[in-house]
Amino acid sequence: IGPAVALAREHGLRLAVRGGGHSVAGHGTVDGGMVLDLGALRAVGVDPRRRIVRVQPGATLADVVTASGETVRASDSENAELFWGIRGGGGNFGVVSTFTYRAHPLGPGVFAGNLIYRQGNWPRALLAYEEWTRDLPDDLTSIVSFLVPPADWGMGDQTLMLVGFVWASPDDGEGQQVVARLERAAPPDARIIEPVQWTTWQSAVDELFPRGVRAYWKNTSFDRLDGPVAGVLLRRAREQAWRGTGFDVHHLGGAFGRVPEDATPFPNRAARFWLNIYGFWPDPADDAARTAFIRGFAADMAPLATGGLYVNFMAAEDQGVAAGPHVYGARAGERLAALKRRYDPENVFRLNHNIAP
Repeated sequence: IGPAVALAREHGLRLAVRGGGHSVAGHGTVDGGMVLDLGALRAVGVDPRRRIVRVQPGATLADVVTASGETVRASDSENAELFWGIRGGGGNFGVVSTFTYRAHPLGPGVFAGNLIYRQGNWPRALLAYEEWTRDLPDDLTSIVSFLVPPADWGMGDQTLMLVGFVWASPDDGEGQQVVARLERAAPPDARIIEPVQWTTWQSAVDELFPRGVRAYWKNTSFDRLDGPVAGVLLRRAREQAWRGTGFDVHHLGGAFGRVPEDATPFPNRAARFWLNIYGFWPDPADDAARTAFIRGFAADMAPLATGGLYVNFMAAEDQGVAAGPHVYGARAGERLAALKRRYDPENVFRLNHNIAP
């Protein structure tokens, strides 16, 4: 990795870095430049005694090569400012060649599933979800999705509201009680609940985004799921009567919300919810209509937002605005720009949501 980065820098080549992949199309390739494909680097090493996991960057689920070709380690105790910037600042400072994680033990299967609601029950379910998420244990992670399911799922061709959840604790009984509270408040039209392998759960919606799919995304944060916010979400969900766009409401809070605001550049840890509106259509003829829907939806939510944008959910047209105060805030933006000047003053890593030096 180091020699390749140094070669691109020496010859002034545009450099694209492609890894495991979780971003909108446009940042993983480049014409007339060099593509550094990390997708083949997928080794995962597990030390169960120390509960440490080392993961190469092509694994889809840290060591860093900087723009000068130097390999450095970034952690709380080594190059701490770089460690801060990488956890939210995107690929602006170098190529991560190894991740090291603290592991969390789980059994052979995790308690997970989906509660499924048809249109007539959406208002009740959304309000029940608003109340339910105000008092959840850290072990429960959940997300609400509105989309027309893929044909292969065998769930029809009408837009559905799905409340997906996963319970990250060995005590499934407690998790069942937590989920039952929501089911009593808003009985679902159908439910798919069973222990599954963690890797199976992580890949359950892969077919929504097949290779070569068109992509256009927008996102924002907000704090309530009732009143005007619920009105916008439900209206847009009813309008979205096709396969090719969808939107997720991520519930935050918990351990995520207790991380101090200045511990990472993530733009708004105080938000209760994060909205991701995404397109995944295959036909270029649908570009204009699908993009217009997503833009209009985002515009409707803008007056109700609580600030910040998540760069992994930003559209390609937003490239070059990552250092703006509307993304990270003024203080974090200045800190990220200083970090860029230190590690990549020539802006070698610029085919991204760029933080200019």
